[in-house]
Amino acid sequence: MTMQKLKEWNEQIEAGLLSVTSSICGEVNYPICDFIELLHMVFPQLYVEIGFVNNVLVSFYLFIDDQVEVPTDENVVKIATL
Repeated sequence: MTMQKLKEWNEQIEAGLLSVTSSICGEVNYPICDFIELLHMVFPQLYVEIGFVNNVLVSFYLFIDDQVEVPTDENVVKIATL
């Protein structure tokens, strides 16, 4: 599959010559990075975005664990009586 073939396929879908359900490997839109030629696979953009978000969440949770102090029962009682 070349980038040109993928673009031609998309043009045929937009022209109504092909149905979207008969798309190649699930691709129905123009590629985001068309300067990188496809060799044997399509870039899994969704999985990469999910991985980025997971890394951010893990870093956030680790930051919270390091910075937030869990109050002891004694401190909770003191705050409740104020």
